[in-house]
Amino acid sequence: MPTNKTFWEYYFDRAGKSHLISAEYTSALKKWNATRSNCPSLENTLESLIDVIPPEWRALANNLFAGRVLDGEANAAAWTEKQAGIIEINAQYSFILTDYVHVFDRFRDYIAKLVEMAYSCDSASEALLLEEAQKMSQELSLHWSEIEEKRKDWADISLVQPGGTSRSRTPNPSRAKVLSDVESVCEEFIIAHELSHHLLGHTVSRREKKKAKEVVDQALTDSGSADLLTGINRSQQDELQADLLAYLIVARATDSLPDFGYLYRSIFGSTIALLSLAHLNGNWAHDSSSTHPGFDKRFQLISRLTFWLSVNRPRDADRGHPLGQLSQLAAFSSIAYQSYDANAKKVELNQGNVNSVCLWLLKQSGSLSDAIPDS
Repeated sequence: MPTNKTFWEYYFDRAGKSHLISAEYTSALKKWNATRSNCPSLENTLESLIDVIPPEWRALANNLFAGRVLDGEANAAAWTEKQAGIIEINAQYSFILTDYVHVFDRFRDYIAKLVEMAYSCDSASEALLLEEAQKMSQELSLHWSEIEEKRKDWADISLVQPGGTSRSRTPNPSRAKVLSDVESVCEEFIIAHELSHHLLGHTVSRREKKKAKEVVDQALTDSGSADLLTGINRSQQDELQADLLAYLIVARATDSLPDFGYLYRSIFGSTIALLSLAHLNGNWAHDSSSTHPGFDKRFQLISRLTFWLSVNRPRDADRGHPLGQLSQLAAFSSIAYQSYDANAKKVELNQGNVNSVCLWLLKQSGSLSDAIPDS
């Protein structure tokens, strides 16, 4: 692409839709001096991540360039050219993230309603909960169908707005800014994952043992996750190590216990980013011939890290807790897989299974209340 344009200028111009670029965006670009990216948001993300990693890692990180690209394959990759490290994030990957964030937002609304009903009803009203769960699963089925219909659009680089179907179904326009911020969190994890490949020496032929590797090894031990790296190939091990380090970087937990606010960001960003990738490429379970581990193993790692960093800590000021968010994401991931599997088999999504997942989440909420310390 031309060096005198940002990615989105090039993208819209290529599609003959440059008139859709807002005057505010054009004005902001005049003040932007590109040094690390062809996209302002990616540059801001990369710089913020470099600012929070340990100082001794920054010499390598400062030599990185993050770019949005078009090649019709929705993923992200890290590699090295000459003396510069390159992080590429495909535009189509961002489109699928947008759809996933919006579907999860609807799911969370439904779950909040179920939880409210559960606390206000007695045991005789379980039938009402089942009825509401049934309505929720039917509504979610529509969203999943929309996502499946849009999969071909995600890979079509000629479209200006692939995906985004679920955005139009968001009931509360006031949440647009919140959802945009959440999408940025997912991209933050993606960039952190590719940054981690560089910090861990995965992108060069000579594998030096870097200080970042020591942090990863210690976290694997402390979180009881070392077994996840056994029985898989070297490439899959590299991916899990990059997942782990990215999780710690986003959570601001490379050298200290993280605040819950950053931990929430890391749990959500990592899960939705990896879940959307699994939905796109079908990499849900272990495949010894694949370069990447299945989503099941990657989410196991996220779960163990979250448990390790939060299980003995009380709820936050709003009575929230990372393990509660993790449970929501576990339920959401289960329904996402069931939807994907049903579509692949060309059968209807099993509503009974979806109901069971939702009721499990309600019971899990009660179990967590008993397990989390009061202070």
